[in-house]
Amino acid sequence: MFHSPVPPGDTAYAATPAYPPTPFSAQGVPLGINLPPPPPPIFASAQEARKRGIQFWTKREWLNHRREKKGADDRERKQGPGALSRGENNLNHYIEELDGGPVDGTRVGEMKLYARSLWWSWGIRAEVPSQFRKNADIKFMEYYDYSMADKFVELRACEGYWKGVELGASIYSKWYNETGKALVQERRAQEKGPKRGADEVFDIRKLGAKKQRRERERES
Repeated sequence: MFHSPVPPGDTAYAATPAYPPTPFSAQGVPLGINLPPPPPPIFASAQEARKRGIQFWTKREWLNHRREKKGADDRERKQGPGALSRGENNLNHYIEELDGGPVDGTRVGEMKLYARSLWWSWGIRAEVPSQFRKNADIKFMEYYDYSMADKFVELRACEGYWKGVELGASIYSKWYNETGKALVQERRAQEKGPKRGADEVFDIRKLGAKKQRRERERES
């Protein structure tokens, strides 16, 4: 029996059969995926949000802010694991505390980690899209939007969940190239007829997409 790839530090799916035909629930999502109901905005209106100190209720307000500050602060264009681990939020100022002001880098890091886990959970049950939003199934986006807003109340301090979408769009391409593409390739290869040994576990921690492709070429 084949097994699903296991993300680093996660053994929850180690015994899960890999990529059976994808059954869907009545909600239109793969079985095993929990689609929460749409969480309501944390504030009833833009006026109420601004009274509480929220600066970026709409995406347009954030884009206008970025245009006005273009070139004024180089730190806003520098963000990475080092900055996040130090609690610095230099890039995602649109994600705000409920009383105003940007959340810290630690909170942003938690959001990014959870987003990747959501995509992984979908990817071991059904195919993930190659691009965020552009060719994504509506249920995939609802699963992401609702789950993120349900987990992080700060992502509900806006109009139409745009803050969670903005965060996802900023990291999805890298996640797909490093992880999602390998999930898709493994699924498609096994649908055609896998050549791996019956007890072998595909470990995405050791095989990137390119290494995986080279391994298949050697086996053929």
